[in-house]
Amino acid sequence: MQKIQNSTAYRLIFITLICLHSAFSLKANESTQISDSLFAITADYSGKVRIDSLNEHLAALVHMNFKLDSALYQKVYDLAVLSDHQEGIARLNYMMGLSFYNQSMFRPAMDYLDQSLIMANELGNKQLAVRSKIVIAESFLSEGKNQEALNILLVLKEDTKENNMDLEYASTVNSLASVYSNTFAQDKAVTLYLEALSYFESVEDYKTMGVVYNNLGTSNMQLGNNVQALQNMKEAEVNSLKVNDFKNLANLYIGMGILYNHMDSIELSVAHYKKSIEYNLLTGNKIEVARAYTNLGNLFKEQNDFDKALVHFQESMNICEEIGLDYGILINHINLAALYLEKEDFEKALEHYLMAEQLNEIFQIDNFTLPILVGKYRCYHGLGDYKNAFYYSRKTFELNDSINKLEQQERIVELQLQYEAAKDEAKMLELEQKVLTQTSTERLYVIVGLAIAILLGGINFYSVSRKRKAAFLQKQAEIQLENTKLELEFKKRELVSNALYLSNVYETIGKAEHQIKTIAQAGDRKQKEELKSLGKTLKKLVPSKTWEEFETRFEQVHTDFSKELLQRHPNLSPSELRVCSLLKLSLSTKEIANLTQRSVRTIDNTRFSIRKKLNLESEENLVTYLTSV
Repeated sequence: MQKIQNSTAYRLIFITLICLHSAFSLKANESTQISDSLFAITADYSGKVRIDSLNEHLAALVHMNFKLDSALYQKVYDLAVLSDHQEGIARLNYMMGLSFYNQSMFRPAMDYLDQSLIMANELGNKQLAVRSKIVIAESFLSEGKNQEALNILLVLKEDTKENNMDLEYASTVNSLASVYSNTFAQDKAVTLYLEALSYFESVEDYKTMGVVYNNLGTSNMQLGNNVQALQNMKEAEVNSLKVNDFKNLANLYIGMGILYNHMDSIELSVAHYKKSIEYNLLTGNKIEVARAYTNLGNLFKEQNDFDKALVHFQESMNICEEIGLDYGILINHINLAALYLEKEDFEKALEHYLMAEQLNEIFQIDNFTLPILVGKYRCYHGLGDYKNAFYYSRKTFELNDSINKLEQQERIVELQLQYEAAKDEAKMLELEQKVLTQTSTERLYVIVGLAIAILLGGINFYSVSRKRKAAFLQKQAEIQLENTKLELEFKKRELVSNALYLSNVYETIGKAEHQIKTIAQAGDRKQKEELKSLGKTLKKLVPSKTWEEFETRFEQVHTDFSKELLQRHPNLSPSELRVCSLLKLSLSTKEIANLTQRSVRTIDNTRFSIRKKLNLESEENLVTYLTSV
């Protein structure tokens, strides 16, 4: 009985820790506790059964964006080798590869996924082989190697369709759409995203629906369908909030930041980039934090605010260097180089281009090679080093001769324009000569006629301009109003979602603490001390300012609610005001009890006291009244 109790307690502790990992960024020692709890949970099993159970728990961790470290991998791997569980090792390699992929560490990801694929083929596990190939293709795609990704996915599309692998087919179609999106074939991408979406909607996979709607919004944005893109992204937001997919929400807000920038709503763009940073800090995903800072840098660069752009690019660079993300360091060197090039600081620009070139020798990303070469050419040219400038202009030509073709086309267009201008000038001289040879009366008629035509044209142009300007201003006002409404609605949903999530976290911690106390009573002195220490650790994991941050967000959404309520009912106490705020969000008594860490009975009594102070009749609904305030 004691053994079963211990297993249950460790399971509760494990669930609590991974919930907290999702809600807050945990340190290394808490990650170690997750590993220890994972092995304690499966201690009652042995052999292949234990390996399968461990892999299931690892899948849950990877699903929550937890980074599997080499120590944890080695422990599970050693157990699998002892049990001669080859399929367990193959699945473990897949989970490890997927974890590295989620962290944007594509090279180690593909090493593990290649091993998983080889073993899956040997074992005849087609499903695992297909899933490994999909993530390998996604890794190629993330590195800008679109052709490699396309080659894999086109074969997979036919294979999964032929074998009736519906989930894998939909996942393949979604990835294939991303390839087309990356190669500017947005019409194809939209068609495929909609096809993938129909499957995920049929099985109510809200997490994946959120991802696909986000991708669909990005493609529509590339097509210039900004209204449709915003609608897609709002659908992505709704679905992601349903399952608290903070990772996709963080990624989504980057996309919305770009979209609002395209719509010239700079303030909303900056606000959504900052939301992305908040959510990524919440989940501990520093890679995406760096990406958001990079996007902010590009936004400020477009606004010609080079100082702010420099600050944000450097912030992104610092994070990438801190976590050892060479891919991110490469991108930031290119961005910083381009920024200094705009400022005509050729020496600093060249310094960053040289560092970028050195890093790209590792990644071999063609999409980066060309701008680096062009940038170095411009730097050397700006510094007066024409020998190197000539060398890199030739390197650029060798890499992409389409640049030369484009220049030729531009020259042809330029010559054509010059020819047309010369023809127009000749016609004007001919007309002027005719006018000069006409009689004075004819000249007068011509002048008067021209004057009238100019006057009428000016009046018409002024009238049309006024109407267009009025229509444009009205449209801008409508867009701004709609954006404000959407922003407020999002904040309301986000507030409720955060409240419910915190309530669940507190409830889980409470259950774990209760279970720990129960087990401690039956244990020896050493066990009691260990469990007591573990209980204290659980309490420390929740940040102390969580409630204060929640109240701040509440006031931002429901401005002056507390002030208005106190004006009407000045006898309400601070604790009653707090409960009123949570009731306004339509939270249940149990959820409020969890959030405020009080008993359900205490909250019931508080509700009764509030009703009495508000002078509500028995048939009047308390929540309805508070919603109206």
